[in-house]
Amino acid sequence: MSFKRWLSLSMAAMFLFFFAFSASAADYTIKVGTIQPESHPDCVLMREVFQKYVEENSGGRIKVELYPNAQMGGDREMAEAVIYDLKGHVSWWV
Repeated sequence: MSFKRWLSLSMAAMFLFFFAFSASAADYTIKVGTIQPESHPDCVLMREVFQKYVEENSGGRIKVELYPNAQMGGDREMAEAVIYDLKGHVSWWV
């Protein structure tokens, strides 16, 4: 088999494999925790800009859940959860 033919068949197989699984891909949820109250400008920005941007540009495949008022724990608890890989990612101002 020539290299061009092998490359064409490989590309076709990858194309079919990608689209076969992309239609059945699971939805994702991003949970964002903060110690700030719901009325704080950071929370308002996350709710009105970040959440809306992510959900609209992902075609609804990614949902953003916001947890203000330390609902997911304080800074220490959220940082420890990231260390132990329980919540994924947390960021805060130092």
